Amino acid sequence: MQHEARRGGAARRGGAAWAAALALSLAMPGLAACTPSKPPVTPPTTTSSPTPSAAPSPMPQPDPPPDVDPSEPLLTAAVLRWADGSEVDGIALDTGTARRASPGALTVLREIKAEKGRSLNILDIGADGAALVSEHREPEYRDDGSVVPGSVVSSVVRVVDGRHDRVLVSGAKHPEEVSLGLLARDGSAVWIASETRETSTVEYVHRYRAPAGSARGVETDVPGDIVGMLDNGAVLSDGTFFSWDGTTRDLGLPAISSGSVLPVVCERDTCPLVVTEVDASDGLASVDDPTGAGPRTVVSYLEDGALTPVLRLEGMAWVVAAYERWLVVDVYGGDFSSHVWLVDTENGRARYLVDAPAVALAGSRVVWGTSPSWSADDGGALSGTGDLHVLDLATGDLVRIILGEGVVRPVAEGDTLAWSRSNADGSVGRTGVVARLATDLS
Repeated sequence: MQHEARRGGAARRGGAAWAAALALSLAMPGLAACTPSKPPVTPPTTTSSPTPSAAPSPMPQPDPPPDVDPSEPLLTAAVLRWADGSEVDGIALDTGTARRASPGALTVLREIKAEKGRSLNILDIGADGAALVSEHREPEYRDDGSVVPGSVVSSVVRVVDGRHDRVLVSGAKHPEEVSLGLLARDGSAVWIASETRETSTVEYVHRYRAPAGSARGVETDVPGDIVGMLDNGAVLSDGTFFSWDGTTRDLGLPAISSGSVLPVVCERDTCPLVVTEVDASDGLASVDDPTGAGPRTVVSYLEDGALTPVLRLEGMAWVVAAYERWLVVDVYGGDFSSHVWLVDTENGRARYLVDAPAVALAGSRVVWGTSPSWSADDGGALSGTGDLHVLDLATGDLVRIILGEGVVRPVAEGDTLAWSRSNADGSVGRTGVVARLATDLS
């Protein structure tokens, strides 16, 4: 199975976060920190039927709650292995070697602002600079942790481009929170909404699609569990492809009971897919195993109908994006840390970012932000701090662009980037930026 290529496009997250969301939902509910950009957009495999709303954190917490037995083993650091079983030996990327880019390296196209009291989440970005965003307001809580009645409000979903600011509506009868979405190639917007009822302990998940130019989202009844998403539809667990027009077709994929399918960005007319499958042969397919070792996952490329294993993930690790033969992997490093590994499967080499924030994959370039130093006087970012790093996977060139602001959950499509600004405490703020990255960063 191959898919139509997006030349220079970025591996879609989102956040991206979709690929990470799917991989985590197969091992445990939650969302990984890495939010790759287009095309991997992979929602959780939850259907619209009610499911338990309580979801454990994707990473263990330093201070276990009182009802957790502290004698139980914490998760051990994940291990990456090549297909032959040998361990992947990576080199830590020294961000101090990054050269400073010229002032023309980044051009701001527009600013996006959420309503006061809400946070701005940029879900997806198009090559033309159009952005799919959601605004979220935290509900109020009582001292006992329960939600104050009437304080739960729906996320506001918008498509923002240079000409219009269109609010998308679903007609839902109950408040919905939206943290996953994509702008499809046909111009439609797709988003996943989690419905919350103050009097219920269950969560309902709905999938909506608004055609190009329309503000009305129509709920999509997907005939099966989603294990991956391409621009024009979803890959289902039985190996079939469900198009947004409601038709299904056979992709020639094997059934995937506990794994995911991700597109690969490449420089050809058609690109392979990445298939991950949890290996339960040793009985350690769940993060809840007694050793704390976590799941075992086999990572393969699917091209011309053939699966070629290239990597094995042992523990809490997820492939979140792919460019050519490079894989971007979120890896739990032990001691409550997480790293982003950049694995060259063709040449058997790897580098990794220690305690990396969210990253976006823009074609062959990996992009991430670093938090600024904040002023104790006015709470603003100190001059000369707050960077955007750009690493070219093919050449190894590492560039630093000084922004003077905190970058949260970057997304990318080609040379177009977007991110939410962070508050001084690291939380998501109410403003965001859409910008264009120069082709030549010299």
